[in-house]
Amino acid sequence: MVLAYADILGAVQRRAAIGRPASDQPARSARPRTRVPLAGAVWPASSALAICGWRARRHGRHGRKARASREEKQSQSEKRKVTEEPPPAQYSEPEVMGWNSANWPPTSLRQVMNLYGGTRRFLIVNVPLLFVALGANFFGSLSALLSQEALAPLVRDWRLDGVYAVRGLKRHYIDGLSCTFTYPGDWVYDPGLEISRFRREEQAYSSRGARGGSPLPLVAVKPDKGSASLALYALPAAGQSLQQALGSPTDAESIAGPVALGYLPAKKGREAVADLLLAKSLPADGARRESYRLQWRVLYKDSQAPEQSPSWDIYANLQLVNRGDKSYILLLAGSLPIGEDAAKDQVRSATDSLEALV
Repeated sequence: MVLAYADILGAVQRRAAIGRPASDQPARSARPRTRVPLAGAVWPASSALAICGWRARRHGRHGRKARASREEKQSQSEKRKVTEEPPPAQYSEPEVMGWNSANWPPTSLRQVMNLYGGTRRFLIVNVPLLFVALGANFFGSLSALLSQEALAPLVRDWRLDGVYAVRGLKRHYIDGLSCTFTYPGDWVYDPGLEISRFRREEQAYSSRGARGGSPLPLVAVKPDKGSASLALYALPAAGQSLQQALGSPTDAESIAGPVALGYLPAKKGREAVADLLLAKSLPADGARRESYRLQWRVLYKDSQAPEQSPSWDIYANLQLVNRGDKSYILLLAGSLPIGEDAAKDQVRSATDSLEALV
């Protein structure tokens, strides 16, 4: 800084000396003097002093305050950027075949058809599916349709009730004996009947060649759960009426009793005692032939535990059918253990449903 002032003062003096007359100028001595080259060294020195002054101002008290103020403003702006939520992005939901969340799901048939690309494609895809669903009785759809009273003649003529449950009942047809009966729609054919037939055939082809036990039914059905059952038997008979073939309803017990009770489950080590509770005759009525109705109460006695002796109710419906020169006694027997009250009405109704096939 001092050198800069000295340089400026020297320059001023030189400019003042230039304007003076020669007489006023001081006399120079004849002895030569050595000249110091201050002019070339003053400018670098002044630049260095200017730089030192700028650094002093920056790192001095005022510089530190200014820097602290700038840093504080910068930190506040960064915090503001972090705390402030960014503006929501402009999102356009993609559409699939012209559908998005705003108009989905379709609420009209026209919109549903548009999903298939038109009415024709909708019909091509769904009409076959409709027939498949009906044929498979999906959710009981076909059973509900066939239960309409207007379709009753069609159902009987085409025997659709033999495949689908109509009004909760299925019907079994036997053309060879010209008879039919109904049973609950959720009942299934008894697999135990096929096992019994196989065992009978095995005994017939054995070395003894003897057949034992009561005759097997033509068909038997039962519920998925429970011990109730319904079985149809055909017994050869002589005569043109029940009276000629069996006698009175009470006399019919001697023939019908062993057959109806023979399909009961065997109780090893227990004696079965059957008591006849009902024996009556019913006249023919429309498609129903003349019939005998019998009912037994069967008790399996257990000498060691009498209180645990199980008992069964047996219901039987007997009718006579003539096929050419032959006559058969049709015996439809329903059985259920005492205590299964839910199946009692079903068994009785199924037993009473035996009728002629017209």
